[in-house]
Amino acid sequence: TIEDAEKWVRKAQDGFLNKQEWLFSAFLKSSGQYIGSVNLHKSGEEAETGYWLHRDFRRQGYGGEMLRFIIDFAFDKTGVGKVFATTALDNKASQKILEKTGFVKAGETSVETPQGMRRSLRFDRIQ
Repeated sequence: TIEDAEKWVRKAQDGFLNKQEWLFSAFLKSSGQYIGSVNLHKSGEEAETGYWLHRDFRRQGYGGEMLRFIIDFAFDKTGVGKVFATTALDNKASQKILEKTGFVKAGETSVETPQGMRRSLRFDRIQ
């Protein structure tokens, strides 16, 4: 809804102004087409990242490129010493991208989603 979009934009703006959350959109250099997004949420000495990539652009290296960008940003611009990500237990593609970009499986965890709690894998990347 429009209200949801406005709420999301306000949250993004507040996080940016408070230097706690950053949201980046990814576009193809060749056409300017939007293909996904990556975010970073800082909490103390660590930050959580997440990303989304349109299905038409998966398995082409863009997910790894987005993660390498956010890792560099996190360590170079925010002062955190650790970045982590969580992924669904059955999302092997996402797990592979995390491992390819230097994340190490830290173990299982529970993550709250709009649909309720779900079991996930946590991956850590230390500077």
